[in-house]
Amino acid sequence: MPIKILPNNLVNKIAAGEVIERPASALKELCENSIDANSTKIDISIIDGGKSLIEIYDDGDGIEKDDLPLAITRHATSKLPDEDLFNISYLGFRGEALPSIGSVSRLTITSRTKEEYNGWQIKVVGGNVFEVEPKAIGRGTNIKVQDLFFSTPARLKFLKTNATESSYCEEVVEKLALANHKIGFSFTKDGKQVFKYHPSSLEKRIEDVVGFDFMENAVKIEAETDEVKISGYVGIPTYNKANTRYQYFFVNKRSVKDKFLSNAVKSAFHALMAPDRFPVIVLFLEIKPETVDVNVHPAKSEVRFKDGGMIRSMIIRAITNALNLGASNQTVSLSSVLNHGFHSPFKSQNHQNLNEEKFSLEIPKSLYQNSLDLGNVSQGTMEEVKKNYPLGFAKVQIKNTYIVAENDEGLVIVDQHAAHERLTYERLHKGYIEGGVTTQILLLPEVVDLKAEEYNALLDLKDEVAKLGLVIDNFGWRSILVREIPAILSGTDVKTLITDLAVTVVDLKSEDFLKDKLKDVIATMSCHGSIRAGRVMNINEMNELLRQIEAEPNAGQCIHGRPTYIKMPLNMIEKLFLRK
Repeated sequence: MPIKILPNNLVNKIAAGEVIERPASALKELCENSIDANSTKIDISIIDGGKSLIEIYDDGDGIEKDDLPLAITRHATSKLPDEDLFNISYLGFRGEALPSIGSVSRLTITSRTKEEYNGWQIKVVGGNVFEVEPKAIGRGTNIKVQDLFFSTPARLKFLKTNATESSYCEEVVEKLALANHKIGFSFTKDGKQVFKYHPSSLEKRIEDVVGFDFMENAVKIEAETDEVKISGYVGIPTYNKANTRYQYFFVNKRSVKDKFLSNAVKSAFHALMAPDRFPVIVLFLEIKPETVDVNVHPAKSEVRFKDGGMIRSMIIRAITNALNLGASNQTVSLSSVLNHGFHSPFKSQNHQNLNEEKFSLEIPKSLYQNSLDLGNVSQGTMEEVKKNYPLGFAKVQIKNTYIVAENDEGLVIVDQHAAHERLTYERLHKGYIEGGVTTQILLLPEVVDLKAEEYNALLDLKDEVAKLGLVIDNFGWRSILVREIPAILSGTDVKTLITDLAVTVVDLKSEDFLKDKLKDVIATMSCHGSIRAGRVMNINEMNELLRQIEAEPNAGQCIHGRPTYIKMPLNMIEKLFLRK
């Protein structure tokens, strides 16, 4: 069989299959062209999920009459001078989008530049190009894509419902709007306007797209080197979602879906969030074009970094620093809980059935003020004292589980067990890293009998748990001898601790433990060393717990990702009583 060169029309249809997967793909390519054309306003309309119509109008530079035929010619572009494929700053550059779209739809392009007195129009139907003709239009470009995939009906069978395709289109526009906050965007679906974003600040655009609730529970990210600048906002650990849909990544203003970036963000939240929950983030990377390859995917939705390790480390460090700086705000607001609830993947504990364990807090007198001391402080001095302590001072304990404190802004409600569990976790983890966990030798070593698999799994980790202050030995078949425990767990039920710990590690391999599973072991130990719900605390102990929470950057959420305290500002209380 002789080898033949494919006709251009067929080549464009094949290219359309790579570049234009669905209506949202076509919409993305067209909007990116508008952005590259220095538009300040982009209006988008779709019908039937973009299958029947995609229409875009922008007020950009426009296309000259003589350039219109070139615009729908494959690999013709105004954005890639001097054969430079490694220094690309434009969103679109390959010259494939318009000819690919024109080969599988009824495409109409109408445009006028500021130098021209009237506009010009060109039509492409299933790859057949018509003559350029004059057409009235203001400065800018209007593009209509009708009957997408009419010339390749097999592709239509793989599209989803109109509602689903519409949601894909809406998501595309929202991401473009996030990346270009100085450009106005409007999106109309089946004749009804869904949203209209005016040019604004980045913070206002994020609030419009991601939501006010996110901005209320987010901290700012900032980091910069000679080659990379990282900026954006990330939700505090207690503000999380069940998937990565609410993670927005932009590399040089280009929206990307990148597992590499998502994994870097997830790593920054290690030990701060439950494994099946995901952070919410809007992250911008500005990087020298020659150090990132944006040409690795036909839809330009993936990138490859020259130095991925440096990017990963920088992201983790930037997020960690942002969370530490915003430590006093690392818990969800009451309004977020009331409006959206808080999801926890863990079953709630029955506080009434928890065994109360002996526990004592070390209380330096300089760190707390009891009710009598505070009574002798003047009002002005009292207000100044409150400002120095974000969580304020304890007033009462409710159901022997929650501490109610008053601060400068209103009330703070603290879950005593969740908060102290986080503090215990951080101390054990720090001791493990620094090799300095203080231990307590048991007067009478405890013997604990386990199942065979639990016995073997725990002994395999003998050296590692010893670094956590838990010294164990083999005491015969399926028996573990416990000689020392971390001093911070003093008073805990040793048998229950070992039994629960064995269950935790039974399915873990030693190498996994060293890399990723340390959290699970320390979490189990922390739970046993924490103040239990149901334990009565006096005012001094409650205030000392508040001071320790304030001193720990990650204390706003427990080790399972639940909030340890909730702030209730005075204005919210007044709204509840209809005073405002």
